[in-house]
Amino acid sequence: MLEDGLNYNAFIHNYRCEVFIPNITYKNIDDLIKEKYTFIKFIMNPYIRAVSVYRAQTSHNLSFREYLKQLINNKIDYFNNGDKYHYHPQYIEGEEHIITKYIKINENEKYTITLNDNTLYELDVNKYTSPHHGKKTNNTEFCGDIPKDMLILPKSYKYFYDEEIKNLVNIFYKNDIEKYGFKFEDF
Repeated sequence: MLEDGLNYNAFIHNYRCEVFIPNITYKNIDDLIKEKYTFIKFIMNPYIRAVSVYRAQTSHNLSFREYLKQLINNKIDYFNNGDKYHYHPQYIEGEEHIITKYIKINENEKYTITLNDNTLYELDVNKYTSPHHGKKTNNTEFCGDIPKDMLILPKSYKYFYDEEIKNLVNIFYKNDIEKYGFKFEDF
C-alpha cells in the first residue's frame, strides 16, 4: 500500500485521508477481541514527538517554549483542522486491556509479526520518515526560544531542550512518559 500511496501523492497523509480511510471496512472492537486479534500500538518518545508535532503544525510561529506553555495552559485555539489531531498524548486510559503489543518508534528495532494468513512480515518502523521532520544540520546551538519560521534545524532534537522545556513536556505528556517508560535520555 505504501507504493500506491506514494504514487497517489508524495505527502502520504493525502492518500490516507482521501483514499484509505474512506474505504476502510469497520468492525466492532469487541468482535476483534473475541477473534483474538493482535492489537499493535506504535508509540514515540514524547520528547521527540513534542518537537515533531510542534514543527509539523502550520497554525503558529511560536518558539518551542511558548508553544508548550500555550499547550499546557489550554490557550491553543488557533489550530487548523490538520493540526488538531497531532498534539494529543498517546496514552488512552485502559488501553492496556486491549493492546497486545507496543512498538516504540525510533528504537532501531525490527519486528516480525504474523499476518492473518500466518505469513511472517518484518516490520521496520524506522525505515520511513516524513518531510515535516526536516533536514537536520550540524547546528548544535539551543533553539527552544527561536520562532518556528526562523528555525534552522539542529543536529538533534535535544537542542530544543533546556530544563524548563523538558519539564513542560513532562507536564503535558506525563502519562505517556510514565505508562510507556520513556526517558529524555532515550533519544
